[in-house]
Amino acid sequence: MTENTPLVSIIIATYNRARFIEETVESILKQTFGDFELIIISDGSTDNTTSIIASIDDQRIRYVEQPPSGRPAVPRNRGIQLSRGKYVAFCDDDDLWGAEKLAKQVAFMEQHPDIGLSFGYAENFGETAFKGMLLYARKESDSIVSFEKLLLGNKIATFTVLVRKRCLDAVGCFDENPEFKAIEDYDLWLRIALKYKIACVPEILGKYRVHPENISGNKVKERMKLLKIAEKFKKDGLVAQDLLKKVESRIFWMIGNAMLGYNDSQYRKWLVNSFIAAKNMRTTLALLLCCLPIGVSRRLYNYLEKLKVNCQH
Repeated sequence: MTENTPLVSIIIATYNRARFIEETVESILKQTFGDFELIIISDGSTDNTTSIIASIDDQRIRYVEQPPSGRPAVPRNRGIQLSRGKYVAFCDDDDLWGAEKLAKQVAFMEQHPDIGLSFGYAENFGETAFKGMLLYARKESDSIVSFEKLLLGNKIATFTVLVRKRCLDAVGCFDENPEFKAIEDYDLWLRIALKYKIACVPEILGKYRVHPENISGNKVKERMKLLKIAEKFKKDGLVAQDLLKKVESRIFWMIGNAMLGYNDSQYRKWLVNSFIAAKNMRTTLALLLCCLPIGVSRRLYNYLEKLKVNCQH
């Protein structure tokens, strides 16, 4: 890159996170790899975010304010439009990067020019019983090596992503449709994976902050949105029918489990549909839960989930 053009453009989309954003920015400025620009897009913040950023003396920071959109895709896309780097990275306004995050990923991407997007492990911290544990288990992240694998479940933490700018130019940016809010990142990773190779850098690259503001109020609605992903790729004719059945089965299974967590008896309908869409060990076990009283099913499900977490981490 030229003297005035950074190798990496880092984008933070923020809205009223004054209590967290300074720590987030500092974790980026402390990177051992320094050839980057940091583009912070405030999506109509009304707190003292502006004054906090103004107090940080670093020429690599570019701060932009825009009217509120209420959708993370909009400020992120604005950041992409302003970016000048060969690579683009994203960081949420409450998460933290490890000091060598960029150094490790840039080295990996430079050594593997055929990789369009890389990501890594993320560690939980903050208000969570799973503090110090990985957001996604290693074997789950390591398995994401293709569009097909990614379609079966998103294990990519957005703040660990490093993507080539030319890939974004080719497939487009985040989908700003309000229906894709909270899944717009997953949609973009899938579109990239359709055309380019993706890979996991097997390193802990940062920390995912858990706090009340980022915990979904309704996991059922959150997982229902995943059906829109399946519908979108089905409509475009990009997914084979056998793979689509597996994807729909997994989503039905996730919705049913979420309903079980809320003591909603309709969980049985979704778990049965999951079994009908794809018969395997997971859906067969889920079907057995439908035969038990809801209280027993919930306790058994919670036990199996805790066992899974302990085994995978």
